[in-house]
Amino acid sequence: NNGDSVKTNSKGEFSLICQSKNKLIITANGFNEKKYKVKSKNREFVIFLDLSDDPKAAEIAISNNHILDVSEFSKLVKKNANKNGFSNYDNAVQIIQDKYRGVKIENDGIIIRGKTSLSNSSGALIDIDGVVVDFHILKTISTATIKSIRILTPAMSGMYGTRGANGVVVIKTK
Repeated sequence: NNGDSVKTNSKGEFSLICQSKNKLIITANGFNEKKYKVKSKNREFVIFLDLSDDPKAAEIAISNNHILDVSEFSKLVKKNANKNGFSNYDNAVQIIQDKYRGVKIENDGIIIRGKTSLSNSSGALIDIDGVVVDFHILKTISTATIKSIRILTPAMSGMYGTRGANGVVVIKTK
């Protein structure tokens, strides 16, 4: 029912009576909220929560007793801390050069599919969290804050209009 809440036992298990098509919202300190739509009766299911982006998320989860085996959990957190591996690089330009082989760095610009213009710039548009930035920013942004990098070819960058004619480098931060 609307607004009902239930707490888990020490193993993270809970039981709840609800209607088909109700939505469950699962929350735990240190983790991202998870939504689940109920589909059938008498159903058992497992929901895995992801640690939030907060740098202290693991500490928060442990201090709130959401974790039973702290040593195993700590190993897992350390193993996945740098799963994108971006913090091993000095700057975003190095990441792009290493991970995107068809992309070239020329004259302070990123060339996605060869030169497209003899007179105008052939450099791709650079979008960081929805803000178009200059190439030089890529050398200063902290690699530890980079969540993802996507390269959009000119054929994929229609949403940017003529500004995306040379392709787009889309960077999302944490």
